[in-house]
Amino acid sequence: MVRYVSLNEFMHDFAAGATAQIPWDKTTTTYQRAVRREQRRITDFYKNFGKTTAADRAKQKKFAQDDQRKAKIFNSVVNRVQKQHPELSHIKARNYARTKDPVGKKVFSLIHNGSSLKQIRSAVKASTGRSGN
Repeated sequence: MVRYVSLNEFMHDFAAGATAQIPWDKTTTTYQRAVRREQRRITDFYKNFGKTTAADRAKQKKFAQDDQRKAKIFNSVVNRVQKQHPELSHIKARNYARTKDPVGKKVFSLIHNGSSLKQIRSAVKASTGRSGN
């Protein structure tokens, strides 16, 4: 281990190590694939920048609205859990709803499995006897 006598020495060595270039043939194939994947994403982004159609924007808007509605359903479960357990903070109530509450677990798993809003609403209605709004 090197003992530095000045901050300048340390910073010089630190910067030299942090910006060191590793030869491409000395890197792993996993790293090389990741770099190529990231480069493809960047290239695709710049190639298609500003070329979104009205249909694409409408589809993105619909997805965003569906995500907000799904979050609203899960938040209603969290609010119910928090009313039942006032000692829990909002974050702990979210965790409880995700892991221990049967309706919350079902809603959370459906959201993260990519289920449609209709499926989530019907599951909540079947579980609680109430609509998912």
